[in-house]
Amino acid sequence: ARSAGKATAVADPTTAQMLLQLFLATLPQPPSRTSVRPTALLDWLAARGGGWSVDVSDQTPSGSRGLLTTRPAETGAVLLEVPLSATLMDAPTDDEAVEDAALLPQLSPPWSRGLPAATQLSLSVLSRRRSAGWAAFLASWPAESPSLAVSCEPDELRALLAASADPGIRRLGTDGEELASLSAESCAHVSSLYAAARDAAEAAYCSGSLPSEASFRRAYGLVSSRCLVLTTRAHGRRTLLVPLLDFANHEAEPAAFFSFAAATASGPAIRLQAARPLSAGEEVTISYGGHSREHFALHYGFAPADGGVEAAYPSLDAISLPEMQGWADRQWDWQAGAWAVEGGKPAPAAAAAVEARFLGEYRRHVAAVERPLATGDAEVALASSPFRWRRFLSDEEVDAIHDVGREAMEAGGAVEDRSAWGQPAGTWRVAFLNEGGLFERRLPQLYSKIRAAAQRVAAEQGWGVLSATSAPVNFRCVEYHVMREGGGLLSRRHRDEGSLLTIDLMLADVAGLRGGVFHTLGADGLAAHAFERGDATFFLSQKMHSVSRLDAGERRVLVLELWEGGENHAPLATTPCRKDTACTAAFTAPPL
Repeated sequence: ARSAGKATAVADPTTAQMLLQLFLATLPQPPSRTSVRPTALLDWLAARGGGWSVDVSDQTPSGSRGLLTTRPAETGAVLLEVPLSATLMDAPTDDEAVEDAALLPQLSPPWSRGLPAATQLSLSVLSRRRSAGWAAFLASWPAESPSLAVSCEPDELRALLAASADPGIRRLGTDGEELASLSAESCAHVSSLYAAARDAAEAAYCSGSLPSEASFRRAYGLVSSRCLVLTTRAHGRRTLLVPLLDFANHEAEPAAFFSFAAATASGPAIRLQAARPLSAGEEVTISYGGHSREHFALHYGFAPADGGVEAAYPSLDAISLPEMQGWADRQWDWQAGAWAVEGGKPAPAAAAAVEARFLGEYRRHVAAVERPLATGDAEVALASSPFRWRRFLSDEEVDAIHDVGREAMEAGGAVEDRSAWGQPAGTWRVAFLNEGGLFERRLPQLYSKIRAAAQRVAAEQGWGVLSATSAPVNFRCVEYHVMREGGGLLSRRHRDEGSLLTIDLMLADVAGLRGGVFHTLGADGLAAHAFERGDATFFLSQKMHSVSRLDAGERRVLVLELWEGGENHAPLATTPCRKDTACTAAFTAPPL
């Protein structure tokens, strides 16, 4: 796959990078094509204990600024090591403890904690823009945001797209109508995030600390195109801004992955490691995630030549955190370009075995995401209507689901806070009841009842998605959703990519709710759907759907998705197993 550079550095005019060509006029002009080595940034990083065997260049194969290796690297070799203390991260929620008080200076302003992660980081960046301690890092950023969603008006975007003769651009929407609509929706969303930040600042009597909306919008575009999400040990799953790593360009099949290391010479760190053997001077790319071309265009300022991928190639962290200890607990010798030898003796054989097994696991997941999934026809989904099965669940069945869901929530292992989707922290939490086959094991009769009902509804509605495939169709996920005031699935164009049929089961008494209405988007526009306790709603997974902001009450729903693949017993919040039919088998390795 071809690398697609970020819009943070303007590509050579001869480089055909989809949307980037259209927006050269609106982006800052690049410096002359000379060395772009960020000396101040590297000196700043070195002073904090960082290490690297990469360099920044504007002569990458993709034609944009990026990272190149400075020496050959074997699979798993560390290319970059950034101490955690040199990163910026979102703050834990109020009920999470910050175990390392030394990290407090790098967190977002105290009054912003509880806001979505990207909002926190945007405010954090703006509060540090004049700080000498962070000047070298923030000065390495571009002058303008690459994000079209926060910098381009719909009419302007529509005109630019309509003027293009590139068929690839045309595929983004007829005369750009869909992309323009998405841009308007994203702009409105950023405005709502700023309004929430303003409310939080006023409530804490910190209004004087709030930047202007224009400054916030620009910072949000920069942050959302440069941050990454990673699980650390003591600090949980965090969203971070990582110096130097943020120069890496996107590639569908990346040259490197990022991971968390607990015991480097400078303490906890974020590492960039080779995903395959690399030659000196080869570009170091990562995966920005599995997004549509529209998403890449809106949030990164380019559309991949490969048309976008449905699934992200995983970071090592995303595969299996416990098994990465073989690397995470070992130090890298930057002078030798190899793993440090303990006491003058070779590294333990057990560590080497874990490396080999873990790399095999990584390659297995990469192979899995390359396999396209049947998702159904988007046009058929657009014309379809959800089917409501009234009182599908008895009161006893609803209570039984609540029991299993609460148990999973309290256990906390396979629980995701959807604040990364633009929600205030804690207002939308999801427990994955498919982990370890929990739902199937605890409620086998209900599990079978839902499967049979899905097959019946799909056949009676003439959807054909379950009967059209010769591959096995099974449950991809079983999600217990708890949404509180302020939560909502606000994007009107959300699809359950990679799945065939979605089933929503209402578990709450809707009489106590205000807002939180389920909508679908069809050829006739937005349609609201009644949904009462015990009801089941069946719809094609490619059907665009949303949930309006919940203004009062607590909305509890069970969501199940059927897909072309095996029964998935891995939590989708922490692994890329959603693309892998073999992901019911857990990967284990001996402790080191």
